Amino acid sequence: MDQINENKKPHRKKQAGAKLNKKKNTKKEDVVKPKNVKAFAFHSIKKAERAVRRTADFKEKKFHNPVVDRSSVVPPPIVVAVVGPPKVGKTTLIKCLVKNFLKRKITTINGPVSIVSSKKQRLTFLECNNDFNSMIDISKVADLVLLMVDASFGFEMEIFEFLHISKVHGEMKIIGVLTHLDSFGNNKRLKKTKKILKNRFWKDVYPGAKLFYLSGIVNEEYQKMEIHNLGRFISVMKYRPLQWRSSHPYVLVDRIEDVTDPELIRQNNKSDRTVCFYGYVRGTHFKNKTSVHLAGLGDFTIDDMSYLNDPCSFPDELKKRSLDDRERLIYAPMSGVGGVLFDKDAVYIETKGINLMSDKKRSGDKEKMLETLKNMQTTIDGKMAAGNFQLFSNQEEGDDDGDEDGNDEEEDDDGSEDGKDDDENERDGREEVEGDMDVDGNENLSEPWKLKTGLEENDDDDDDDDMEGDDDDEDEEEALDDEEEEEDDDVDMSEDDHENVDGALKWKVKLREKGNSSFLERLKNINNIQSFVYGTEIMNLHDDKSTNDSEEQEKETYEGKDNKNNDNKIKINDGGDDFLGGFLSLSDHNSRFGSNKLFHQEETSKQLYAFYDFNKLDVQELVERVKDCFVSGMWDEDEDAETLLKRDAERETPEERRERRMKAKLLERKRRQKEMFDMLYDEGRLDGNGTTADKNYFETLKEEMAQQAQLNRSEFESLPESARVEFEGFRPGLYVRMQIRSIPCEFIEYFDPTYPIVVGGLLTSEQNIGYVTVNFKKHRWHKKVLKTNDPVIFSLGWRRFQTIPVYSIQDHNGRNRQIKYTPNHLHCHATFWGPITPQGSGIVAIDSLASNTKEFRISGTGNVCEIDKSFAIVKKLKLVGTPFLIHQNTAFIQGMFNSSLEVAKFELASIRTVSGIRGQIKKSIKNGATLLKKFKSKMADPILPGAFRATFEDKILMSDIVFMRTWYKTSVDQFYNPVTNLLLSQASRDAWRGMKTAGQIRREKNIKRDVNEDNLYKPIARPVREYKPLQIPRELQRQLPFRLKPKTEGKTVGEIKRIAVVKEPHERKVSQMMKQLQAIYDQKRKNQRVIMRERASKHRKEIISKNKAKAAKKKR
Repeated sequence: MDQINENKKPHRKKQAGAKLNKKKNTKKEDVVKPKNVKAFAFHSIKKAERAVRRTADFKEKKFHNPVVDRSSVVPPPIVVAVVGPPKVGKTTLIKCLVKNFLKRKITTINGPVSIVSSKKQRLTFLECNNDFNSMIDISKVADLVLLMVDASFGFEMEIFEFLHISKVHGEMKIIGVLTHLDSFGNNKRLKKTKKILKNRFWKDVYPGAKLFYLSGIVNEEYQKMEIHNLGRFISVMKYRPLQWRSSHPYVLVDRIEDVTDPELIRQNNKSDRTVCFYGYVRGTHFKNKTSVHLAGLGDFTIDDMSYLNDPCSFPDELKKRSLDDRERLIYAPMSGVGGVLFDKDAVYIETKGINLMSDKKRSGDKEKMLETLKNMQTTIDGKMAAGNFQLFSNQEEGDDDGDEDGNDEEEDDDGSEDGKDDDENERDGREEVEGDMDVDGNENLSEPWKLKTGLEENDDDDDDDDMEGDDDDEDEEEALDDEEEEEDDDVDMSEDDHENVDGALKWKVKLREKGNSSFLERLKNINNIQSFVYGTEIMNLHDDKSTNDSEEQEKETYEGKDNKNNDNKIKINDGGDDFLGGFLSLSDHNSRFGSNKLFHQEETSKQLYAFYDFNKLDVQELVERVKDCFVSGMWDEDEDAETLLKRDAERETPEERRERRMKAKLLERKRRQKEMFDMLYDEGRLDGNGTTADKNYFETLKEEMAQQAQLNRSEFESLPESARVEFEGFRPGLYVRMQIRSIPCEFIEYFDPTYPIVVGGLLTSEQNIGYVTVNFKKHRWHKKVLKTNDPVIFSLGWRRFQTIPVYSIQDHNGRNRQIKYTPNHLHCHATFWGPITPQGSGIVAIDSLASNTKEFRISGTGNVCEIDKSFAIVKKLKLVGTPFLIHQNTAFIQGMFNSSLEVAKFELASIRTVSGIRGQIKKSIKNGATLLKKFKSKMADPILPGAFRATFEDKILMSDIVFMRTWYKTSVDQFYNPVTNLLLSQASRDAWRGMKTAGQIRREKNIKRDVNEDNLYKPIARPVREYKPLQIPRELQRQLPFRLKPKTEGKTVGEIKRIAVVKEPHERKVSQMMKQLQAIYDQKRKNQRVIMRERASKHRKEIISKNKAKAAKKKR
């Protein structure tokens, strides 16, 4: 068969013939066939209406309420959290995703891992521990969650717990990832398991949620194509801003540093520490000196805050389609990637790995600069001592102090002796600087570098470090490139000047321009000292970017040629711009003054001249420029002299003036109508016929939001970075350093990089503590009911704390009634003492943070509905009393109150008996003895204090119990205990308990509770009460109708007394035999009746069948 297939000729297309012509003709002819109208019409109006409504509903469901985009131009990295039970493959997934984006491996995962995934997107991968505190903190900061599920086991309790936490705190994007699919041997069972898990995942997240399948692991990695598909889906995800995060700033810490004074630690190793936290600002703008909450530590105040260079910045050029491997950066300091390695007691900087943190060109310069510093044999102080001071640009290098002292000859003698040494030192310094030039790789500079002392550049460098902030080396490189271009332009101009033009002599060309330039050059030499003192850049700060030719000429006036030789200096700084604290960096002369506030202020002591080239202006243009310089005052264009003269010459008549005004009004009205038409047409509110059509409300709202977002971004764009931070704070996307004092030493001692550290900003109102009321519901999966005044751990806002809630239900009249236990499947109110949090914030209640329990740990969820310094929760109280004297509808009650003052407080209050008779409190009894004498009561016991008189709607009995329903205000304990799990060791971190109940303590210590006799159930013995027969008066009986009159039955004749007969034995036998015969007869009659019924029913059926047969014959 293989030989036959090999010998088969390949198919050849026809080059000519009828078939080919037919195909060409059919392609050319575009015949439009008429459609059958009836074939495409809908058959049912209801079905068509239902289909249209379904399509409209589907489109409307896609719409969301538009929100103002408050994100910055350079957004922070997207936080991608990997969550799942232990041994499910979280670390392996992060390693594979990092390798997919960066084409390089990472060995360990500790803390956040930030990478540059594309030209406009950065990702921060974070692994979630199997710890409840970590799950809560990650749900508050994660933008995307990869929820990993072991398909061989199914959904575990940790997955359901995280899903319910995320619904309250985050509502972030969730992607499911199924692993361990290679453990299924049967393909049919695998497909069935996938379907079951997908339906369950859709039920808990939302229908249609994305679920990825990772088939198996090969060489400790997942399949490359599966990871690639997952990475592509992560890259194209769109994220909707959440309300809590868009109104609160926060930082996910990726690096910490203990900057406490070592002397304090040596004196007391348990003293509080000063810690620096590093990370990207997220959410909204972060203000300095504000209060923050460290999740797991407590509330603190920022001592100092500053922005740094972005360690994981975007590439500079975005013209390329994709990123190079050099531009795919990674920054994971806690994992030992990115040049910084964090150990327990030290921080190590690896110089060979710095290129992973920044682009190759910049990091290579710094790395080589460090290597050069290590190889230097002469210190900087020695070079400064050996250098010379030069005050003026045209002055020869030398020492100026000798001129002031007048010892010229001595200095000349000393200079002749030590001249060789100075030349050698100068040559050595020049060689070292040239060596630095070779290391840095700047080949564009052609002039040799000169080493100057710190008197010329050192002070400016110190100011540079303070004012530049996070300006990159790119600004310096751009400035160098601009200067090189200007030098090239000057060279080209000089070459053009020496050329012949139309055969004429060179010196005759452009004599006027040369004269102007020579004048300006002389003027420049006059102001040489001023330009050196104030700098050439001060002149440029006052110029507008869009200047005219005269202003450009003014700018050129202050830029001397001698400054070009001093463009490049060695700058000594304190490492403000370098990540590794670069001691020497290359800078151009244009970056000396940077953005310091002192240099931005206008200098009033110097004069700024503006020079114009009047030779280029015509005479008429000169006249137009100077004609208004000889008069004073302000006037309109209509009041100009020429206009007034023309009006006097024309002298309109009143009719002409009136006609002219009417025409002007008509033209103005037409102009307004045209502007209105153009505006409506441009906005899309006019259709093709010219009629107005309202624009879609959703589109209009989106346009308004987009305009607001653009306005927010453009408000502070023109300001320098330092001033912008002072006005609006640190915007999202900046990499900041926060210094916080008074951190407990246990945080550093038990620091674990795998636990997330979240620094959340607090608003002004959130710094207070008061009574918070939340709309609360017990979770249906929690087995126990929640009891009032039992301690519960809440997660609210950035905080996790323990408090004592009081549960209540609001009645129809608005009263908040306290309840002892939470109701099942119903919402209630929970009031507790805690931090004031904005309304609508989600809250999660946790029974226990221990990880060794198998039960569902979330006890309830809810949201904040009311915040106040006070509250109004009442509890029902029944006051019980008994009557001691009854007179018709009036009764005297005692035992309900203890004094007449209490009775006076409850006068006219409603009371009732157990039988339902309602009454009202009247007055208290002042003299009980007089009362008893009046009613001739034989009561032996004295009347108790607090007795009162009450009236009822009917007469009550002495055995009735009278009670009154009252409400009294309950108190909520002011207990607030933050969860400080980061201060515990790793072994006991997840077992934070806080306050325990008395029942838990007795259970742990096996202590029996004392029994209260009043709480025991006792048998109640109630005697049967006998009531007297009802007696109706005779007069009333006469008036009653007959059916209601009592019926008196006649006297019943008593039964005749029978005499007992004692039978003989023979008589007893006869009577017994007769009874037996009677029984046999009765049974025989019964059987005969049964047989007769059966015979009768059979006979009826025969008759019915015969009748049917007869009826059938008649029909035939």
